[in-house]
Amino acid sequence: PPRSTLFPYTTLFRSSHCYNILRTLAQSGWVLYEPGDRLYRLGPSLAADTTAALVSHPYLPVLRAASDRLADALGLPCTVCEAIADVAFLVVLTAHYPDPCVYMAPVGYRFPPTAAAQFKARLAWLGPAQQAAALGAWKPVRHTRTTIVEREAMARDLAASRARGYAASRGEFVDGFVTLALPIFDRAGEVAMIVSCAARADGFERREAQAARALAGCAQEIHVAIDGRPPVDFPRA
Repeated sequence: PPRSTLFPYTTLFRSSHCYNILRTLAQSGWVLYEPGDRLYRLGPSLAADTTAALVSHPYLPVLRAASDRLADALGLPCTVCEAIADVAFLVVLTAHYPDPCVYMAPVGYRFPPTAAAQFKARLAWLGPAQQAAALGAWKPVRHTRTTIVEREAMARDLAASRARGYAASRGEFVDGFVTLALPIFDRAGEVAMIVSCAARADGFERREAQAARALAGCAQEIHVAIDGRPPVDFPRA
């Protein structure tokens, strides 16, 4: 057909394609939509995510080697997230392991602030005042039927996480999957990153202790390499 016949359809495709991209960016907070003027402008999350990526960049070789060894030891996919300004969790590294039944979040994906494993790992080793303040600002979201949404129940879970030496999400973010996680502290003793591994829940109970020990070893290796300062009761390999 002549070019003039194709042109309207080409324009329509390009417009809808750009709209879908803008909508995705808006969902991540990278752009903000102003309904009155029907305009998009850059959002604060773009700067936060960019800053987070720059902060983690010097540590990437260490993080990559440690997470690869963890994935190989467990036969499970592992992820390193950076705790960013809006308390979401930006994936900066993934260690893939061939398991077609386990979904891996790609680098650049932002777990929401209510992602159970990352949220618990970030809060469990905070001081009492910091933890209370974080729980006070917490806006729970029920992702599954097992998601913890009561503050008292979450406070008990955080205490249990610290006592046993790791945070765990048991189907609280995605049904049927268990995620174990630990925070990584920087030189100032602040939570900078979260390292985690994920598995299907069926039969994982037999391997959980082994996975927890390997996760603690990975965190310890990273802390030594980056001169991180975890609390005195932080788990060791």
